[in-house]
Amino acid sequence: MKVAITGHRIEEYQGTEADRTFKWIESMGGWMADRGMTEIISGMAAGADLWWAQQHQKQEIPLHGYVPYWKQALNWETEWIMFWDEMILDCTDVTVFGKSEPYDVTLFHKRNEAMVADADEMLVVWKEGKSTGGTYSTFQKWKATGKPWHWYDPLTNTVKHGHGETIDE
Repeated sequence: MKVAITGHRIEEYQGTEADRTFKWIESMGGWMADRGMTEIISGMAAGADLWWAQQHQKQEIPLHGYVPYWKQALNWETEWIMFWDEMILDCTDVTVFGKSEPYDVTLFHKRNEAMVADADEMLVVWKEGKSTGGTYSTFQKWKATGKPWHWYDPLTNTVKHGHGETIDE
């Protein structure tokens, strides 16, 4: 079972939201491994994506990095660049969706669409009510597949599980 994540970048978190999100992702790594996860898929962005990528080390599961372009981390803070470098070198596979120059925002959409197509389950870190950006767009595309999802809202510290448009009770 291939499990991907879509989630907010590090600058989206306030207060304790980042710590709570990291802990949820860590717990989901163990839960998914126990359920037969065979590959971790990560879009390799700073925040939820890289925290999920890191779970491959703890769970000893192959990591597949989905990178929009090689200079993805170029303008990040140093600690995140170093984290990205470590994770990209640990990847079993890397799929790159385009050239670094010129910058092309559509490469992020191509990356997200490929993750939706390739994954069997999706972890979602999304603040309900935020209706713009890649996380929202990817979650909407994911729900249209009918495949299972696990959504953590860092704003309300709540978790929901579902498939398609249905929330499992």
